[in-house]
Amino acid sequence: RQRQMCIRDRQRTLRFDFNLGLQNWSEAGDIRNSAGDFDSNGFALEFNIHTAGRAYKSPSLLWGATFGISGYDSNIPGLFGYYGDDLQLSTFYLTSSVKWVVSDTRDNQIYVDVGAGYYSVSIDEYDNYCYYWSCGSINYYDDDGFGGFVGLSTDFDVGRRGGARVTAGIKAHFVDFDAPLEIASDSDLDGTILQFQIGISTH
Repeated sequence: RQRQMCIRDRQRTLRFDFNLGLQNWSEAGDIRNSAGDFDSNGFALEFNIHTAGRAYKSPSLLWGATFGISGYDSNIPGLFGYYGDDLQLSTFYLTSSVKWVVSDTRDNQIYVDVGAGYYSVSIDEYDNYCYYWSCGSINYYDDDGFGGFVGLSTDFDVGRRGGARVTAGIKAHFVDFDAPLEIASDSDLDGTILQFQIGISTH
């Protein structure tokens, strides 16, 4: 019983996590021209750092920052022709964020995640042919703006207590971008980006 109380009364320090994700952005799939269109499903990488200091017995807030990138393929050929690749859509976000601890037990923690900050998007073509490690690229479109997310995540103890944990979660991102008229598409890039994540956390 004394050991259990020591675990429950611990103070949180820094929490890091790195996640791989799959996401769906239906508006990306609406970007098309006479040559083809983009996929609505893409990949994502995300890193979080948070810190807080309340004890176990009451819900606490972890304050920090979230950084992420994502990418979507297309079948739209670029200007490089034979040496180039199809156009790629990528996003980048850097936000302040909060994790609200809604449950904290010996084996898992459950968080509500909220964040807001800078988002950007671009459409590029990358050269498949590299000369002395130098690869070219052409940027067709870019835009940025203010956006945010809400989500739910869980950490699971899977090994030695106090070590790395498996973390999994779901997020919904909200941001509006202009239509990529540069590639002859008049469909705005807005709507909800739904993101499923799994990764490793330490704290």
